[in-house]
Amino acid sequence: MPWTTTFLGELRVVESVYIEPLGAEELMAAAKEAIEVARRAGTTLFLGDCTGLGPSGSVLDIYQLGRFLETVFMGQVGREAILLPASPDAAENLKFYETVMRNRGLEVRLFRDRDTALRWLAELKDAA
Repeated sequence: MPWTTTFLGELRVVESVYIEPLGAEELMAAAKEAIEVARRAGTTLFLGDCTGLGPSGSVLDIYQLGRFLETVFMGQVGREAILLPASPDAAENLKFYETVMRNRGLEVRLFRDRDTALRWLAELKDAA
């Protein structure tokens, strides 16, 4: 599997770490796995570590993933922090993902630093 999913208990965050090659089917399966872990844990905080990704995926794949996630999280408050890869082309795909998700009313932000991303996620956890 080109991903791993872990629940960071103390932080109440579901972390998914992605590596290449990661196609549309794997991405959808990874999202479903992360959502299931989050539901069992009672959280809506996610960290997507995309530092191991290169420039793959298509605009259509990203759009379809956004549509799926919108139906899953409709009406819920949640956050997803994404750690950007070094590849500028891969980072562009994730910027598009961020835009798609935010246009659908979901809170997604891109980060270069893990600690900053986790602090942003903790803001919602601490406000609850």
